[in-house]
Amino acid sequence: MTRDDNKPDDDLSLPRSTIDKMLSTYQLSIPRHVRDHLTTYLHQFIHYISSDANLLCEKEKKKTITHEHIYEALRTAGFGHFIEECQKVYDETLNLSKMRPSRINKLKSSKFSIEELRMEQKKLFESARKEYENMEFDGEEK
Repeated sequence: MTRDDNKPDDDLSLPRSTIDKMLSTYQLSIPRHVRDHLTTYLHQFIHYISSDANLLCEKEKKKTITHEHIYEALRTAGFGHFIEECQKVYDETLNLSKMRPSRINKLKSSKFSIEELRMEQKKLFESARKEYENMEFDGEEK
């Protein structure tokens, strides 16, 4: 199967380090070919659930897949027992994102006005442009 940009799905698999981290909790020695198969199965599972969630989203005429679409896809596929753990992770992530300072708050708490910040940015860009123009490439001046 391919994505819209005609690249194969091979580049969509889980990183090996993620698989290794999950397996290390069981403290088992697992052969590489088993890890490779597990990676393939995990990718297929994620693709299956996300495809179902996408269909649910389209049925509701929504443009964004939400956690509720994922939960419903898990229920439909018979993996409803995963939902509680997924909800915990979702809540943790939501709480962490609320604690992260937003750009708007940074601007409000800044001692500079937006106009002063724009002027400073303009000066920095101008300085970078001049520095770039004065750089030498392969022994020659640009």
